[in-house]
Amino acid sequence: MSYMGDRKSSKPGADHARKLIRNLMIAPSGLRDEVYMQICKQTTLNPKMDSTIKGWELMVFCLATFPPSKHLKQFLSDYISKNAAQTDKNKVSELAKVAEQRLPTIILMGQRKQVRSTSVIATPLSG
Repeated sequence: MSYMGDRKSSKPGADHARKLIRNLMIAPSGLRDEVYMQICKQTTLNPKMDSTIKGWELMVFCLATFPPSKHLKQFLSDYISKNAAQTDKNKVSELAKVAEQRLPTIILMGQRKQVRSTSVIATPLSG
């Protein structure tokens, strides 16, 4: 993914995240679930810490915009909780805790009507 720095791009990472989320807002829920699964895959045992952090940022962006399907909800909740409970307090556990807080809210409220502001995309820990 370009946002995670795994593929070279001349565009800033936040632009990639906004475009991805904009496209996912109009995509079928199965495709959104696939993105959640790919983020889980790319943040599991990734040897590149910068890429892992970017993946968790992308998870937080997605959870600020649209919920997972009811079929993926429990798996995603368990995955996020496992990472939030890490004993070594690092950026990944911080982002996982933000994701853990956002998941029940986005499930309750449902998909947003618009992509969050640029500042939220640029700084996922802000809200």
